Amino acid sequence: MAHGAGPWIDFLWSDLGSAGEVGGQTGSLYQTMLSAGASHDFAESIARRLTGGLNAKLGINPQMQLKYGITLDNLIRAGVDLTAGRAAERQREGYGHVLGEAEIGDIGWYLGQPMAAQLREELGELPRELQFVFGHTHKPFQDELMVDGYATPVGVFNTGGWVLDEPTLMPVQGCAAMLISDELEVASLRLFNDPTDATMAPVRVEGSGRVSRLVDDASEAVAGAADEWAAFSSEVHGRIIAEADRRVRDMLDQSNHAVREAAE
Repeated sequence: MAHGAGPWIDFLWSDLGSAGEVGGQTGSLYQTMLSAGASHDFAESIARRLTGGLNAKLGINPQMQLKYGITLDNLIRAGVDLTAGRAAERQREGYGHVLGEAEIGDIGWYLGQPMAAQLREELGELPRELQFVFGHTHKPFQDELMVDGYATPVGVFNTGGWVLDEPTLMPVQGCAAMLISDELEVASLRLFNDPTDATMAPVRVEGSGRVSRLVDDASEAVAGAADEWAAFSSEVHGRIIAEADRRVRDMLDQSNHAVREAAE
C-alpha cells in the first residue's frame, strides 16, 4: 500500500525526490509551468512536435495556407499557446500568495471543529493559548488567526518545504524550522525563501506577532552567528539555481529529442 501510494503522497507533500521517475517528471513539468521562459519554450516544443508528426506521418505540410494568410503551423502554435501557455500563466499567478481565503477558512474550520472537539475530549476544555504548526507545500509563514471557541487568537505556523519550483518567481516559497521552548512558545527560524532579483533573504527568526521570549532569544543567537548563516544562505542559493536550471533543461532536452524522433 505504501509503495503504491508513495508517489501521490510525495506529490501532495512536496517530496518528489523519492517518487521515482514519475515524480521527477511531474516536478520538472511543474517547474516549467512556473517559469515564464521555460513554459514558453515548452509550448513551442509541443507545437514543433505536433507539426513534425503531421509532416512525417501524414505528409501534411505545416506551412500550407488555410485562410487569410494563416498557415497550419500558425494555427497549431496559437492553439498550444491558448492551452498550455495560458495554463502556465494561471499557475504562476495562482501561487503568488501564501494562503487564499478558502484555505484560511479551511484552517479555521479544522481548528474550530475537529481539533477543538479532540482537545475538549482529551483536556476537558480548550487551552487558553494554542500554537498550531503544520505543513503546506513550499510556503512558510507565521500569523495569528481568530477562531471561534478560543479565548485568544491561535498562533499558526507553517514549515514550508525544501522542494522548490522556480527560484526567480516565487518569493513566498521557502523553508523554515520550528523552534519550541519548554514553555511551548513557538518561533519560526526562516532558513530561506526563493531568491528574487538574485538576492536571498537572510536567515531570520519570526513569531506570530505576540510577545515571545523565545523569538527574542533566538533572534539574538542568529545575529551572533551572522557570518555562518550568510555562508549557509550563499550555499543554498547556489544549489537552488543549479538544480532548477538542470531540471528544466533536462525536460526541454527530452521534449526536443521526441520532436526529432517525430520528424524522422
